[in-house]
Amino acid sequence: MARWNSEDVVKRFLAAEDRRDYDEAVMMLDPEFVEYTPAAQQPIKGREAMRRAEVQGNEPYFEAFSNVQRKILNIMTKSDMVALELMYTGTFERPLETPERTIPPTGSRCELRYAEFYRVNPDGLIAEAHVYLDTAGFFRQLGPKA
Repeated sequence: MARWNSEDVVKRFLAAEDRRDYDEAVMMLDPEFVEYTPAAQQPIKGREAMRRAEVQGNEPYFEAFSNVQRKILNIMTKSDMVALELMYTGTFERPLETPERTIPPTGSRCELRYAEFYRVNPDGLIAEAHVYLDTAGFFRQLGPKA
């Protein structure tokens, strides 16, 4: 019998991300970890690639938004699979630097709803993640210059 619970493993991973402790977060990943996300052109493979993706993908948003909070809206676990519906909220107070352009701040409160699906391996490490983001809804909230 496993000494870990899949839901607890994923929640610890998310808590490390929320603290922006990417070193701790990636140690919770299987060395052969793969993440599938529309935010990346190809699957993110391995711990170091995930660490780079976390920093490059998340930090511009943490810089642009104050009071950022993530809330788990729903969570379902079955054996090694964990499914979550989540929401980030924050206030858009500083310019958002994207690869395409810089979006000026509006001072508005914004939210990003998304879903994540995780598979935890027999060693209690996250082996796979699938991420689905409502980017269209999010960018609509950023104002006409987004």
